[in-house]
Amino acid sequence: MTTPRRPGSQCTNTVRSVLESHGATGVQISLDSKKVTATFPSEDVRVQAFGAIREQGYTVVAS
Repeated sequence: MTTPRRPGSQCTNTVRSVLESHGATGVQISLDSKKVTATFPSEDVRVQAFGAIREQGYTVVAS
């Protein structure tokens, strides 16, 4: 599970588009719990997607 967080964020479009552009599937975003789940085609892709999300100002916590 991935958990990108940015305090006060009210929009899911940025995270969803970054994840999907990196080939993530099954993207589910909950603003209430501030959690995102997604499946990545490989570990390398997951690392690249996390980096891209961080560049947008989010904190990523993998669990």
